[in-house]
Amino acid sequence: MAAPGESHIYPLPTTQSRQTSPLTTPTAYIILGGGVAGLTTALELHSRSPTSPIILLAKHLPGDLSLSYTSPWAGANWLSVATDNGRQEAWDAVTYAKFGELADEAREAGVLRMPIRAVFDNAWEEAGVLSEGTGRVWYGGLVGGLRVVEGGELPEGARCGFECDSFVVDVTRYLPW
Repeated sequence: MAAPGESHIYPLPTTQSRQTSPLTTPTAYIILGGGVAGLTTALELHSRSPTSPIILLAKHLPGDLSLSYTSPWAGANWLSVATDNGRQEAWDAVTYAKFGELADEAREAGVLRMPIRAVFDNAWEEAGVLSEGTGRVWYGGLVGGLRVVEGGELPEGARCGFECDSFVVDVTRYLPW
């Protein structure tokens, strides 16, 4: 365990590939942060590029109980806020697919399928959820559709909302996994 104020540097193991030649060097990656996003990114990179060195640089890692380390105390879920009609939406689609794999195939990871409700105090056009160029919530098809929350179901002051299939992450199980 690092002393207060020090950082952990945690290299993930690499796998040698028969396709790597002496003239080819795999891309190296540095991940900043040892929470849900950092660890999930490291796992996905390792699955896509097993010969690449991946270094996780973080002040805290799973098992640390510092009050300045949010992950042991917070919950996590999936609900994209990307609206770029491009790269960010693609990244969030990968995360949704990865959480689906974990929920279905690795129950011990602490990722569970669960519906989520998003409610906004502005109209759709002003709520910041519609993708550029399409004017739609981009992940409706990815999650199996969006169910619009009608006026009587909305809390006081809310203007619009929807429900969709998503995931909840039990970080006390996910981080050590």
